[in-house]
Amino acid sequence: MAPMKAPETAILYDSLVDIHFADIDAYGHVNSKHFLDYVTSSRFKFAAEALGLTPRLLVEKQIGFFLVRAETDFLSPIMGVHQVRVKSYTEISGKKISIPFEIRSPDDSALYAKGIVQSLFVDLKTQRACECPEWLKPYFLKSSV
Repeated sequence: MAPMKAPETAILYDSLVDIHFADIDAYGHVNSKHFLDYVTSSRFKFAAEALGLTPRLLVEKQIGFFLVRAETDFLSPIMGVHQVRVKSYTEISGKKISIPFEIRSPDDSALYAKGIVQSLFVDLKTQRACECPEWLKPYFLKSSV
């Protein structure tokens, strides 16, 4: 299966994430509960390294995310301690952010999982869902640059 490609307007987040010994279960493969951690870790890593968007900036600007849905298709086990490549992009619709993702081998030859994570933007001052702030859009969408 060909690696994920983002729509022309979306920024493709692409980073390597380390698998830790503690992620491995008695069968020698990564326990499924860690897959969404890899997606979140990869997005924060890419955002900080490639775009300069840090968790600290989000807190300073009083914007957070509230997970409302996560769906994962587990396609192949991840065996042992090494790295995985996580690719994702963002679709924004009103107060909702949808993040299709793939977890692959570092060389893209194996696809371990794919899915989607959906969250709401949250105004941390009011603790209520809000629209994506204009200042945040360029971190997700090329057309907003």
